[in-house]
Amino acid sequence: MFSMKNKSNNGHTELNRDVDIRKEVNRLGCNVVFIPHKLIQDHIACYYVEYDSKRIRPKVAKKLRIPLNKIWISDKFENQEEQILFHELQEIIYRRKGYRAAKAHQKAEHAETTIWKQRLT
Repeated sequence: MFSMKNKSNNGHTELNRDVDIRKEVNRLGCNVVFIPHKLIQDHIACYYVEYDSKRIRPKVAKKLRIPLNKIWISDKFENQEEQILFHELQEIIYRRKGYRAAKAHQKAEHAETTIWKQRLT
């Protein structure tokens, strides 16, 4: 279970480990869709969302034709939904803060590693 911090000092919401990720996805008006792995095989997951009145998507989301407010996850990784959604939502938050895709992905990976280490202790 993860939770959303109310606001960071820059005014944007951030994830922490007490939130229900699925509820947060629903609150944002997004749907999670498990896609046949062969259609998204170069990626574990991808998204096209509107967050804080800003549309956010990696370049590949346009190529994959992901509809607005959808988060696609490869069906090969369905059993890791919580971890993947945490990463994708954290990346979306960093993108909304103004980070470019690569840096947002890197920061999301760091946040993800930190959370999972905390959960193990």
